[in-house]
Amino acid sequence: MPLSGPSSFPPALDEFIAHFTLVNNYLSEDGPMMLTVGPADDPEEVGVADLVTLRISLGTAQDLVQSAVNSQEMKRGQLVLAKRSLLDVMQSFGRRVRAMFPPGSPWLGMLPEMPEMSSAAENFLNPARDVRDIWQKIETAGDPLTLPGGVTRAAYGVELLALETLFQQAGAVELDLRYQRELRNALQARTELVLNRYRPTVESLLPPGSPLVLTIPKLRPSAGHTPDAVAITAVWDAVAGKARITWEASEDAELATYQVRMSPTLEYDADAESIIATVAPGDPRELLTLAGLGSAGDSASYKVYVILTTGNERGSTPVAVTRP
Repeated sequence: MPLSGPSSFPPALDEFIAHFTLVNNYLSEDGPMMLTVGPADDPEEVGVADLVTLRISLGTAQDLVQSAVNSQEMKRGQLVLAKRSLLDVMQSFGRRVRAMFPPGSPWLGMLPEMPEMSSAAENFLNPARDVRDIWQKIETAGDPLTLPGGVTRAAYGVELLALETLFQQAGAVELDLRYQRELRNALQARTELVLNRYRPTVESLLPPGSPLVLTIPKLRPSAGHTPDAVAITAVWDAVAGKARITWEASEDAELATYQVRMSPTLEYDADAESIIATVAPGDPRELLTLAGLGSAGDSASYKVYVILTTGNERGSTPVAVTRP
């Protein structure tokens, strides 16, 4: 599989490792083959065992990226619920103050402008803290203030503190995701550096026209057209207890295979996608899967890629599924 996005690196390495092993078997006592990587004044010899280690490291790195994306999505969901709840109390507080005090009261002039749900941390928290402080001043002045539903200033303070903590946790999750992606990207760059040396090394050791030369895996797609995307549907199948993904057939004469890929997010993130199935052209164009949907409430989005014999590909419009 030629290199394209992050999801292509593990299967590409698998192909090169398999071919590398065949080359070493062919060379027998004249081997093993080693790839010379790096500058001429400080070269590095890379063997098939090093590629296997790189493959394991890259797989682990991709798993950690997906885990970080899952944590980010979970924290974002928690933030939405917490912000909505606190904003409801803030708005209720404003209505209560306007009902308690006459027009022109300084308390009314102190009320902050309500934040938007999309507001960033400090833009949301600052007016929320203002509400807390005004509430305290009103009660200190001798006017007890309890909101409908029995919401007290103390309860509001606990909820505000919980939201502040959630914002801090969300920031830490975002930082971890950036860190994990940088680690994975470094391994991908290392993979490209090594695999770029593969073809010239094999061609230098084997005769032209050798089957092993003719079957060297492609590092990049060949020149040619990009296929048309196929339309897909994805729904939760309550009977099967899985997401059911179906797609129309590609009419491209150079069709090699279909790939179903998943992003563990409602909005498809190609940087976090993983390959969950490879389907031959003649096989049923349907997949039942729990990928990205391990628990109730989980959401994931899916694409079906048309892959040509040249390695060129195109993904469908993504479709999201939420597990009930």
